[in-house]
Amino acid sequence: MPSKRLAAQHIGARLWPARAASLDVRVCVAAIAIVSASISSAGAQDWPTRPIRLVVGAAAGGGTDISARLIAQPLAEILGQAVVVENRAGAAGTTAAEAVAKSAKDGYTAYLSA
Repeated sequence: MPSKRLAAQHIGARLWPARAASLDVRVCVAAIAIVSASISSAGAQDWPTRPIRLVVGAAAGGGTDISARLIAQPLAEILGQAVVVENRAGAAGTTAAEAVAKSAKDGYTAYLSA
C-alpha cells in the first residue's frame, strides 16, 4: 500500500497541468486589465479607429500564439476594433520584432513574444 506522501505527490503531479493552465488564464486576464486601464485613461483621444495588429514571434498553434489569441478576443471587444494576430515565426522572434520595429509608429502594431 503506498504511503500518503507518495499518493499526495502522485495527485499533485496529475494536477500540475491544470494549475499551469489556470496560471496562463490569470496572466491573460491581468494583461487585458492593464491594457484596458491604460486605454480608459486616454479617453479623450480617438483611438483605435482601425484594426490593431498583434505580431507574434512564434508559429501558429504554439503556446505564444494561443496566448495572443486569448488576449486578442476580449481586447477587441473592449476596444470595439478588430485585433488581428499575425504570426511571424523564425529567428527566435527576431523576424517578428523587426517587422514591428519597421512598422509605422502609430500605435496600431504590438509585439508579443514568449
